Amino acid sequence: MRTRSTHGGRDSHHPPRRPHPDARSLSSRVGAQEHAQIRVVTGESSARDASLSASSATLPHVRVGTWNLAGRWSSDHRDLMTRQQCDVWLLTEVHPALDFEGYEGHRTVESIIGARSWAGIWSRSAVLGLPDPHPASCLAVVEGTTFCSSILPWRSARSEHPWVGGNHAAKTQSTLSDLVPRLAEHRPLVWGGDWNHSLEGPERAGSMAGRRQLQEALAGLGLRAETAGLPHRLPGVRSIDHIAIDRRLQGEARAVLAVCRERRLSDHDAFVLDFEER
Repeated sequence: MRTRSTHGGRDSHHPPRRPHPDARSLSSRVGAQEHAQIRVVTGESSARDASLSASSATLPHVRVGTWNLAGRWSSDHRDLMTRQQCDVWLLTEVHPALDFEGYEGHRTVESIIGARSWAGIWSRSAVLGLPDPHPASCLAVVEGTTFCSSILPWRSARSEHPWVGGNHAAKTQSTLSDLVPRLAEHRPLVWGGDWNHSLEGPERAGSMAGRRQLQEALAGLGLRAETAGLPHRLPGVRSIDHIAIDRRLQGEARAVLAVCRERRLSDHDAFVLDFEER
């Protein structure tokens, strides 16, 4: 996927225009099987601080971010996202007034509360929106690569639409049963969002049974969550927000503290992944 000229911020439930036919497919770009290198930067860091290390900065790469905005949007949120210089953002709990200049957007039809969308995908390149694979997940194609942004059930989620099941494990299994077959239809695939599960260490937001189901889903899709080892904002807990790519690709992930002038912009930090296109 190549970074192309930017477009005015556009947000739609419907497909804009199709990706350029000359866009390269990420499926032909295979890298070494390596785990992500862990970095943490602040939301107020410069663009240079947010870039790849010098050893890999010269390699062609794609930069993808994910952030649960907690339904908030302001110039400070826009500035934090702009500084990360992502090609694609996988957003969750998206404010209805989000307007990100230079990016096209596609969001879920259904809302988590009020007009706040469950999830959305914003890209510097043209976005071809696809039908939602689950009410809490958004799906789109950008230059031949399919991106999915999802919210998965959290531990205290009620057994009501869109969650089906009497306990957390059942709700997670039901959601993945709907979602994974749809995702399996698409290659290459990048899947991210607020999964409400750490994939390592203690589990605070989800359940261990739900974690195992999610890990099995990733393995079945041939994906690896490069964010698994990154920190949650709470001490001793790993991230519950993730970005997963083809396990054959090499990536470098980092957490971005969602803080501006000592004020939190969201109860979630942002996470950014650079991965090589080779």
